Amino acid sequence: MKGYLYLSAYADIVRTVQMDAAPGYRQSGDMTDCGYSLAKASREARADMEEFLISTRQFLATVGDKNCRVESLDSSYREWTPGFKARRKGEHLYVTEASEETEVRPGDEIYAIGGQRVSELRRQYRQNIFGEWEDEREDWDLFLRMFETIEVFRGDGTVRRVKIRRYPLERKPARLSCERWDDGLCYMKIESFAEAEAVARLVEEHEEELAGSRALILDLRVCEAEGEAESFLPLLPYLCSRSGKAGEIIKARELYTTYTKNNGRRMLAKLQAYRNSLSPEEEKAEGASLDEWEADIREKCTRVHESRAQENKIHERKKYSEIPETEETGVEEVPVEAADGPGRVVILTDVTCEYAGEWLVSCVKGFEKVKVIGRPTAGMLDYTRKISVDYEDIKVRFTYPMSRTREAKEGKGVAFRGVEPDIYVPFCREECTEDRILARAREEIE
Repeated sequence: MKGYLYLSAYADIVRTVQMDAAPGYRQSGDMTDCGYSLAKASREARADMEEFLISTRQFLATVGDKNCRVESLDSSYREWTPGFKARRKGEHLYVTEASEETEVRPGDEIYAIGGQRVSELRRQYRQNIFGEWEDEREDWDLFLRMFETIEVFRGDGTVRRVKIRRYPLERKPARLSCERWDDGLCYMKIESFAEAEAVARLVEEHEEELAGSRALILDLRVCEAEGEAESFLPLLPYLCSRSGKAGEIIKARELYTTYTKNNGRRMLAKLQAYRNSLSPEEEKAEGASLDEWEADIREKCTRVHESRAQENKIHERKKYSEIPETEETGVEEVPVEAADGPGRVVILTDVTCEYAGEWLVSCVKGFEKVKVIGRPTAGMLDYTRKISVDYEDIKVRFTYPMSRTREAKEGKGVAFRGVEPDIYVPFCREECTEDRILARAREEIE
């Protein structure tokens, strides 16, 4: 019975991606191929949470939008990691980081996975697991979870087989730090913009170092997706060369939101849950605006339903489900006073710089004193306004976006490619033990 529930949830997630998620060009894999192992496990009455997550994430990896995510809500299930990370360069896969696993070390080449050469596996699974075609953008962590062993080639000419072990995934607190180096440089690392107050506190505590430095290195290479425009405000005086208003830097975005029946129902449920959490005093204060929001959702869903009633093809139904809207940032009129220092700013980026981080990068890239160095960002900016579906019978949550930007609609978005840096630093084996992006940033400053 449980196997059927997992399979049913998988099929519903596929339908949701096709019917309710914000549309766009998606080089999606075959849902049957991606879900084959789950279907087989279901027939053999051995389907479990691990099998479900791997199959579902395999399919989602191919849809071209990293905002689509699935997670377990079951407290008895522990997310895990193989204890190391890997990245590909050409036909070679290298260990870039070894946190828990001691049998491998940074710089080791992974020659084979599950007894098959990496090059052969990539050709076999390219369509149905790798949503990104570039070496540096592939998700090998997901791929490694599908196998039991790897064969590692060391520089001394030896090859050893290593068992892929399961280490509990520990959610480490995001790092926000700032330090002044002896050569007059200021180095700031921000791994999350989720808490605006934390970012503001970081900037306030290091105001003197920032203003007095000859250059700022802002490291956003690892930056989680969550965060709003408000979180960027404390940084803007140090990134721009002239004063103005925040709305001139962080501009309102034109969106196209998919108002299907399912999305309308889920938005209304979310609104009702919020209402239920309010005290009588809060309900009285916010009631009118919440009523207006609810009426707007119902009106748009009704309008969409009437306009597409005769359409049968998926892409046609989704086309008529989109309604243009404007996403205000809420900071348009906030004044931004340009600081005297630093004289130059270098922002470091990589494919793990997600939504909030790459949003800031896209806003300030091209500024007179800003240079972006590293690799293209995650490419999550095309889609927004996420909504979640809970499958309570298997304790799973699926999150997807309902809106896409005008750029994405016109084929000018950043999916699959990210926000590109001014100076590109390609990945190489030496980077497993050396910070070549930071070194390139220092060269640029000097």
